[in-house]
Amino acid sequence: MKHASRHLIIASFLFCCLLMLGGCSAKQSAIRQLTSLNKELKYDSDDYTLRDWNNALGEFKQVVGKLEKCDLSSSERTEVRRMEGECVGYLVKGAGMTAVRTVFSIGNEVKAGIEGLLDAIIGGR
Repeated sequence: MKHASRHLIIASFLFCCLLMLGGCSAKQSAIRQLTSLNKELKYDSDDYTLRDWNNALGEFKQVVGKLEKCDLSSSERTEVRRMEGECVGYLVKGAGMTAVRTVFSIGNEVKAGIEGLLDAIIGGR
């Protein structure tokens, strides 16, 4: 009986260790994902479409959700919040600028179409 009890204690200890390692791994993975997204938005998002920005926002929400479940140290939490703030800034600025470019692009196309229509009507073709 003592032998079985000892195995149960050892098995429980090993299970707890695995859970802690899994949590640590998930935390580090989420922090790496946020770091990667932050760098991508900062350096590689100049040609993003509205769809790209929407996908980036979805990824941001996903990684923030993962990080909310992690037990972060004070310094980790500070760094994560800094990167989250930067990501939000890039998302708002980038998506806004892309939307403005899209609207002006559509506006110019519509304007050109109207001018073509008027030329055809007034030109008497």
